[in-house]
Amino acid sequence: MIELVKKLRNRGVKIFVLSNNFIERANYYKKTFPFLEEIFDKVYYSWQTGFVKPNPEAYKNLLVENNLKPEECIYFDDSKENIEVAKKLGIQSFVFEGVECVKNLCRI
Repeated sequence: MIELVKKLRNRGVKIFVLSNNFIERANYYKKTFPFLEEIFDKVYYSWQTGFVKPNPEAYKNLLVENNLKPEECIYFDDSKENIEVAKKLGIQSFVFEGVECVKNLCRI
């Protein structure tokens, strides 16, 4: 997945993480996987934003902050509930089923 993220970013695709996590786990990720903040444009943790998925405000916050239109975005998640909320906002949304699925949908 990391290699796919790098390929997409090299093509000019912006990639964000929207994560329901508390501060201790986010700090663990930062220490254990310091490259994550380098390979993504931004990581949004719910403890920082105050919005927990599937709250629509979590998605709206990311869109507004990055001046993105919903129809320009593709969203992957392992939760069908989160996907349904994103779809209602106009974001193309898919259940994450592995790297090959992402490659096919992003035409990599």
